[in-house]
Amino acid sequence: MSHRESKQLQFESTPDMPKSQPLTYSQLLDPAVWSYKAEGNANVVLTYVGRDSAFFGYVLRLRKEPAAPVKSSGEDAPHIHSLDHEYAFQRNVIGVLLGKEYVAEMQPVPMTREFLTAIGKVIDEARPQSRRGRGPDMNQSVAPLLPDHTLMQEVFAANSVLDSSAAPPPPSAPPTVVALELKVEDDELFCPLDLYSGDVNRVKSALQVLCQTPQNNLRFFLDGAQYPVDNTDTRARLDLFLSGGFDKILDLIAKILIDDPLFRVLKTRQQSLDAYDIEWIFKWYSALAETGKEPRDPTEEEWEAIVQDYLDEGREGPKRAVDGSISAINADAGSFDSGSDTEAPQPKRKRKDSTASIGSLDRHSFEPKGKRRRLDSDTDPFRDEISDAEKLHRVQLFMLSVTLKDLSVIITVDKDNNSKEEKSDQAPHLGKPMGAIRLGNESFRYKLRVVDIDPKRIDKISHYYQLDQDIIRHFQTLKEDKRCQP
Repeated sequence: MSHRESKQLQFESTPDMPKSQPLTYSQLLDPAVWSYKAEGNANVVLTYVGRDSAFFGYVLRLRKEPAAPVKSSGEDAPHIHSLDHEYAFQRNVIGVLLGKEYVAEMQPVPMTREFLTAIGKVIDEARPQSRRGRGPDMNQSVAPLLPDHTLMQEVFAANSVLDSSAAPPPPSAPPTVVALELKVEDDELFCPLDLYSGDVNRVKSALQVLCQTPQNNLRFFLDGAQYPVDNTDTRARLDLFLSGGFDKILDLIAKILIDDPLFRVLKTRQQSLDAYDIEWIFKWYSALAETGKEPRDPTEEEWEAIVQDYLDEGREGPKRAVDGSISAINADAGSFDSGSDTEAPQPKRKRKDSTASIGSLDRHSFEPKGKRRRLDSDTDPFRDEISDAEKLHRVQLFMLSVTLKDLSVIITVDKDNNSKEEKSDQAPHLGKPMGAIRLGNESFRYKLRVVDIDPKRIDKISHYYQLDQDIIRHFQTLKEDKRCQP
């Protein structure tokens, strides 16, 4: 085993991980203990259906074989697919930007080629026909074991065992837990800013459009099992969960997205990290490459320093601009002007162990400032040349914004009937509810988790630029002038 692979098996112990000491992974390499749950473009997710209570309520995420050859970032650069790099990036970069309470823990499980081959065959029939062309990546030496956040802790503990391989419950059985996985990305059918607007009608309208054409951008889970959004059985069971059924569920989800600060934080981070249009980013990236300084994927330590610089800019203003002309939006990148006594972020030597919780901040203070700068702006201060260090810094911040714009959010809800027996010693990895919310005469508990928050490859900037140009050309062909409302 290589040094990198051995490092991947040394994640810190956390209360969110299985309690057996030491963890025994051999039983997890039995294809019979896994059932297909869901998948996206890059990964397939399996549910544990074995009999070891230490692993109840967990999922295994397997990386799928790449659709195209992966370009190397250089011998000394971190492997973008290494699990230790992803783990550090999620906890110490995304967790600092959004709040670590939103980031799920993970535990590495050693993989074997035999298991990957066997499990690929076992789950193939359960996969959508359009997904079967790409099986598990045979080159992954480890895969993350993650809490199944489509479940709630007390509900799961009370049920003891969730066997997702069993036949689905009849439409007459009301679900106990409802979860929605929402992929946060642009959609041509609605304004993506609607989800961040804080307006219940706009948020619900966006959710309704996603439900009409869910594709891979929206999934429903009832008691941990995925159900088609437009299925009659799904709608029938939702009617049993909440009076008013599907429409009221969307009201509930919209209210959660508005009341919880996560989407306001996301909106602020996305706009301040992506303060300059991809045309500027591509220009700077190309300029660096032309001089032999093509940016590479940062190391774990470099990512943490990049985020710290970004937060420092918010408190003290940018430090490295040649002429001090960086836009005011960047000076606001790490601060939220809440008018409260919220403490400024701690220096890096203290931040590493910080929970970076944003839950105590003013829930109505997350309002981004400024607008993105396009290349053709006559008033943009960056029409003048800037240093290579500043070019690189802005390119790196843009890559962080790509991760935040491509992530998914899992919203999990159950009824707060005050009759559940609290069993905090069981299934702690599923996490406590993050809040309570009322809709009509009923009270609900919820939790939010962000997933798909891996670092993006910096050599894809050319791809992002081309996509942007394609969108512009498509927009120019439209007869209707559709514009997003801020």
